[in-house]
Amino acid sequence: MSNLRASRPLSVSQAVSQRHSIHSFIRDRPVPRETLEEVFRIAQNSASNFNIQPWEVKVITGEKLSKVQEKLVNNVQSGKPMQIPDPPAKFRDRVEKQGSVLHGEGFGIAREDKTGRREVLKLNFRSYGAPCMALFCMDKGLATADVASMGIYLENVILLLWEQGLGSIPQMTMAGYPEVFKEEIGLSEDLQIICGLGIGYPDEDANVVKVRMPKRRWEEHVTFWE
Repeated sequence: MSNLRASRPLSVSQAVSQRHSIHSFIRDRPVPRETLEEVFRIAQNSASNFNIQPWEVKVITGEKLSKVQEKLVNNVQSGKPMQIPDPPAKFRDRVEKQGSVLHGEGFGIAREDKTGRREVLKLNFRSYGAPCMALFCMDKGLATADVASMGIYLENVILLLWEQGLGSIPQMTMAGYPEVFKEEIGLSEDLQIICGLGIGYPDEDANVVKVRMPKRRWEEHVTFWE
């Protein structure tokens, strides 16, 4: 029997329903290497387009993670633009709602407090204190269908981590500064960053960890045809 299942038995429904993004981790509690290896071993069974299995994952911890984060935060402080587009205007209300809940209810920062919001952005690039970051990448020559494969794999990793008692935070913003990862971990020019994933043990005492992001009703997203 898998060590994961033995330690925290969860149904798929429970894992999907309970999981939520973590915005504050216990910084000085490292994630065991063997736990990560087991998670990635099981996740390798994920479905993918033509069974290509396009994922390449770079796991960064320790001093190397500190160096990466320092460069990312320096980019934020200098106002360097990220190399990712803004969401289309029709989705702006959803983005603003997420920001309102995270900054207001989570961190207690007022809407007009630009300095406070900038500090949260810095926290984002420090993965909210997570002692581990996994960088999810795929070959630049692959197509949209393969991005879907990446999403399937990523979600499986997230749920397997949750089963083990580990929280995570998907961070698409990590794709905004690819040069940092090229400099620090030798990321190949052939790879594009899909997202980063902060991994660690949630700081249950932090108010922001107790806040849940609102979800739209599933009926708004699913239609049936006969």
